[in-house]
Amino acid sequence: MFQVGTVWNKNRRRLFQVEIVWNKDWERMFQAETVWNKDRQRMFQAETVWNKDRRRMFQVETVWNKVQRRLFQVGTVWNKDRRRMFQVKNVWNKELQSCTQRKMKAKQKGSTRKKAS
Repeated sequence: MFQVGTVWNKNRRRLFQVEIVWNKDWERMFQAETVWNKDRQRMFQAETVWNKDRRRMFQVETVWNKVQRRLFQVGTVWNKDRRRMFQVKNVWNKELQSCTQRKMKAKQKGSTRKKAS
């Protein structure tokens, strides 16, 4: 059994469906809703997903790529080696004319070594 409700979207000035879905991995209920994409002028799915490595919930949504005129997945992923979260999205490469994976780099701590005098 799932709970379904109607919410008011200010951008679209219309009512949209919101439902609570059951997440098998986390064994808890989470919000799944349809959101308005201004660039595409259409509705898309935005949902919270469970990251097994991180044991936490993260936001995943589909976004409109103006350059390629296509939809791509945007989400936050867990880097096991770095033990930190990173933003990952599919970006359109104009030179290659293909879609490539881009990851936001973590800030590296500068190692200050004292020079031996």
